[in-house]
Amino acid sequence: MESRPTKLKGLLLLLALAAIIAAGAAGRNIWQGKQEARLGTMSTTELEALAKKQPASIPTLYALGVAYAQEEKYPSAVKQFLAILDKEPTRADVLNDLGVAYLLQARYYEALVALQGALQLRPNYAEAYANMGRLHIATKMPFTAVKELEKADKLEPNSVATLCDLGQAYQRTLNYRFALTAFQRAIERDKKSVQSLVGAGQAYYAMTQYDKAEETLKQAIALAPSDANALLALGRVQWERAKSDEELKTVQETLERAIRADQEEAEGWYMLGRVKSRQNKHKEALEMQRRALRISPEHTASLYQLERCLRAVGRTADADRVAKIYEKRKLHGRRELQLEEMITHNTNDWDSRAELAQLYIESGKHALAVLLCKRIQEEKPDHPMLPKLLQALNTQATKTESDALLQGATP
Repeated sequence: MESRPTKLKGLLLLLALAAIIAAGAAGRNIWQGKQEARLGTMSTTELEALAKKQPASIPTLYALGVAYAQEEKYPSAVKQFLAILDKEPTRADVLNDLGVAYLLQARYYEALVALQGALQLRPNYAEAYANMGRLHIATKMPFTAVKELEKADKLEPNSVATLCDLGQAYQRTLNYRFALTAFQRAIERDKKSVQSLVGAGQAYYAMTQYDKAEETLKQAIALAPSDANALLALGRVQWERAKSDEELKTVQETLERAIRADQEEAEGWYMLGRVKSRQNKHKEALEMQRRALRISPEHTASLYQLERCLRAVGRTADADRVAKIYEKRKLHGRRELQLEEMITHNTNDWDSRAELAQLYIESGKHALAVLLCKRIQEEKPDHPMLPKLLQALNTQATKTESDALLQGATP
């Protein structure tokens, strides 16, 4: 079972990616002439009607695809982009947009193929390199992502979006100083970029420069008072510094604002649960951790806090059961990290890829497992684990073993 993607928030970044097509489409000079300018101002409904009348019109199909992407109707956007490529297969810009539409659906292999096609057609295509970097952040290959985003930055050094994602990639490799530099460069280009300010605040936080972190995050919140990412990051900083009951109440208020802004962000419920535990409100804390795990079942830190809450309210048997799940997931996660690092340094290590695919399947990370299995199938089709992996993918249950066990502890 896969949870809603978290931002390459310390992230993945997929929530930040949700604006990529819209921002890219708005920034590209694709509309030329009176007809194209008119298409750019039409509503989705108007474009759909026009596409029915002019099914062979490439500008109309493209405008409709972009409109669908802006409305987060990604499968419909894919359909339009594929229709264009059927007629004009050498359109690198359409392949790039197709790759992003696939990426935002966690269809990683298809995104990889589309973006590779875009770069083959246009080797110095900055936006495609940036999107390839975003793909590799999403698929837990941050060192590869850094190289691709650095390439994109070199080709197009004034892109705020690229600098922000480069900063995120640096954070994933624990290179916080380089991350801060990337975010600061983005801020220099756009002082009102909330994403840049939040990234810089997170980098300061990671380097334990809490005063600068809080100052920077408050700047972001002044620009966007309901930005969940900024509020959550500020809540973390305040949590680290809270000593008195009054300071803890301030943390609670910040986190509650973050949750109101985005109730489907597991980290907000997890952090609020920690606050409740510290206030000795263990039943409330238990509910907070349940909410976090419903949204993101693989949230290991929340699982650990759930065990503590269960013990605090006297549910020892449930706590023991959750503790076993936690230990299993912790070992599982540690091995995943080892294998991910091994693959980063040796892309032809097919045994490690196969083992990692098996771990992803067991933990319910279906999209990541599919990507690895398709890569193995394409480049190492005789690998002895491949038949078993493909069978496991085809029969994967909607709940992992640990999810099923956890259900008994979280009725």
